[in-house]
Amino acid sequence: MLVSIIIAAYNEEKNIARMLDCIMNQSYSELEVIIIDDGSTDTTSTICKKYAEKDSRFHYHYKENGGVAAARNLGLKLMTGNLVTFLDGDDYIENNFIEKLNEYFHNKKDIDLAICSYYQNNKLIKFNESIEDREYVLLDIIRPDGSKGYLWNKLFSTHIIRENEIEFDEKIKVTSDLPFVVEYVLNCNRIKYLSKPLINYSINEGSISNNLYNKKILTQIYSSQLCIDLLKRENIDNSIVQKYIESYFRMLTGTILKKKFNTTLDELLYLKDSLYKYEFTNIEHKITRLKFFLAKNKVNYEIKLSKLKG
Repeated sequence: MLVSIIIAAYNEEKNIARMLDCIMNQSYSELEVIIIDDGSTDTTSTICKKYAEKDSRFHYHYKENGGVAAARNLGLKLMTGNLVTFLDGDDYIENNFIEKLNEYFHNKKDIDLAICSYYQNNKLIKFNESIEDREYVLLDIIRPDGSKGYLWNKLFSTHIIRENEIEFDEKIKVTSDLPFVVEYVLNCNRIKYLSKPLINYSINEGSISNNLYNKKILTQIYSSQLCIDLLKRENIDNSIVQKYIESYFRMLTGTILKKKFNTTLDELLYLKDSLYKYEFTNIEHKITRLKFFLAKNKVNYEIKLSKLKG
């Protein structure tokens, strides 16, 4: 069973070789590795081309910079495998990463998605070995120590992706994983959780610029809205929709209250519209309700201040 690995890379010269070595050392060998270089300006292309020259399973493709969503969509068009996973240039995977995720598709023909435990910034996020339905997974995605909407700890069926025309929203330039994963899970019946951690992921936002920070926050809000609207459209149980709305408000109000604003007027107006996008009366958590009213007052104040500065 051929497994496609899609790597969207942008200026990853410091890390990409380690990731590609991890793939070359996989115990499962029936792979195609699709590297989409999203307009890198460093030596990423040189490094990746060397791997493509020495291993026929590696395929290098260059495109003009358009964001990770567009790069991954190109990978989806090029893939020929039965299964697919998505990795980043700075991920570190165990040598049996593909083998362990893949064996459940071999042994259990009705498995639609495999999810492994993982390390995030050296913290172990471990799941119980189990098979769950889509409702369980939809809620698990938004639990603090759940499987999250990450791509890199999951193995997907390319048949489900193609049959349902699932792709990444290219309007999301920074974070596009969550809506893809939610839409995919909506088309699943049985999802396998693995207790063994198979991937190490590091988050480093210490040097992120204010402009990129604003973009990431705004696209996270948009991503969450896409997920809620998708759940509503698919007539998912209202209790699940409400959990997503509560999670949305916690993220949105927390962002507004923590952020030291250097935001444009248009961005402030978007934040205000986002606060009123969904019905708030069903939110029972008192702290979330309090944060909502504090965030609303802060945004209104910042809008007035921005207009005065003109």
